[in-house]
Amino acid sequence: MERGSLGQLQGECVWRYCSTLAFIRSTFNSLANTSRAQGLMNILEESKFTNEQALLNNDDLRFRNREQLIEKLERVIQEKNASIVKLEEREQYLEDTLKKRNAEFVTLEEKLRKYEEKTHTFEQLHRLQLQTFEKTIRDCQIENERKYF
Repeated sequence: MERGSLGQLQGECVWRYCSTLAFIRSTFNSLANTSRAQGLMNILEESKFTNEQALLNNDDLRFRNREQLIEKLERVIQEKNASIVKLEEREQYLEDTLKKRNAEFVTLEEKLRKYEEKTHTFEQLHRLQLQTFEKTIRDCQIENERKYF
């Protein structure tokens, strides 16, 4: 039952009770001196009892609505908690993956640094070989010039 309809139901019950009481009182006042006065008093008492039952039913409805709302809220809380757990698991997975990738990156950086060192050493060795070869060629040329000129 929607919240608005519960308020409407309460309003209708109060309105009916008040109009019934007003009708009974006016009828009772007009018939006060007759033998029906006692019967009207009984009707008035029954009307009060019926209204009290309606109020109890309203309280019952409110209690049931409150219980249903509590159950719905508990379900929503459980769903939200499950979502939070999934998000935390996903976050942990991403953190673990990031740590693993960082370790791989550090390893690759170290390999690259070693490769750069080897490349630099190779380039130095190559330059030295070229210089040695060029010197050898010059020395040979100078030796040849001495011999043949």
